[in-house]
Amino acid sequence: MMLNSPSDYLLRGALLGLLLEAVIAAPATLAARSMTSHVTGWGLATWLMAALVLGVVVMLGSPIAQLTFRKAHRSPFLLDEDVHAMILGRAIGLLLGLGFGVTAAVTLA
Repeated sequence: MMLNSPSDYLLRGALLGLLLEAVIAAPATLAARSMTSHVTGWGLATWLMAALVLGVVVMLGSPIAQLTFRKAHRSPFLLDEDVHAMILGRAIGLLLGLGFGVTAAVTLA
């Protein structure tokens, strides 16, 4: 049973961030390995940075907006500490997912 404590939000955010970024980073790694730098001009670092930026926009856009713009429209049961834990968990998950996605793509390819 989840009690919706800040640690629960941290863990959920980390798992969600890991899953999403792994799904984004694996195809980005495969695209970087299959396309030569002469065709696109993008190297592996650029592909991975694009995957990370996409993950940050998707994962951190809503919680940051809840802290700043939509604070009045947020649930009264969702505290600022919960949103901070959610942001931290998602950021940790994005970094772990980037490494996991690259590792999985390189291993499987």
